[in-house]
Amino acid sequence: MAPHVPAISRSHSRTRQHEVANPESEEIEEEEEIEGEQLTEMHSQETEEEGAMPLVVFQCSTCRSIFGDSYAFVCSTEQLWLITLSHVANVALAPEVQTANTGLDAGSSYYELLCHNCQAVLGRKYLTTPVALDGIRDLFSFSTEAITSYTLGEPMQKAEGEEDEWMKLAAAACHATIQKLAADRSEVTRLREEMEKVKGLMVTVDDRLAHLEGAAPESEEEVERDQEQQQTTRQHGRNPRHRTDS
Repeated sequence: MAPHVPAISRSHSRTRQHEVANPESEEIEEEEEIEGEQLTEMHSQETEEEGAMPLVVFQCSTCRSIFGDSYAFVCSTEQLWLITLSHVANVALAPEVQTANTGLDAGSSYYELLCHNCQAVLGRKYLTTPVALDGIRDLFSFSTEAITSYTLGEPMQKAEGEEDEWMKLAAAACHATIQKLAADRSEVTRLREEMEKVKGLMVTVDDRLAHLEGAAPESEEEVERDQEQQQTTRQHGRNPRHRTDS
């Protein structure tokens, strides 16, 4: 009767026989392992290069504290001068909910976004919005008047000489949006200054008109007063002569 051989032993013996019959199998396995390691290294290098792509960094304009970058950029709302990010740091929420009364976001409720370092108001986190602003609800929207930005580095190339077009375009679009909003803000600031000058001139003219209108009746009163004084003087002048004649 033949002795019983366990299945594991038979499998091991077959593998051993295959290795003896195919001495090149070990070399093939080693080459596959090397290729796998090379692919892993290439993937890690690509990941590092993607992480080294240029960023647009956003800061508090008061204390220059960094709170976000273009990787978290969602959209911009030109009508409200807002830039919306999905993730931020060094930002706190004001304790009270507020409601917008005018503008595109009228009726919306929101928390003010505060700089964690200097407590300056940076923007809003909307809790409720009209349909047109649904895309920025529950995200972090920053006012371009309260923040500043700069581009970190220049677009870099991959090892194969091909640029990451998507990241390059995203950074360029974000930078262009920032520049446009900054230009609009400068133009509005200039217009505000011009309006303040016109307002000051109008106030001056109004004061002068009011003075002239108030001066007219005063001058008439003075004329009447002078006439009364003249009449009184004449009467007093006549009385002494009358006594002398008598």
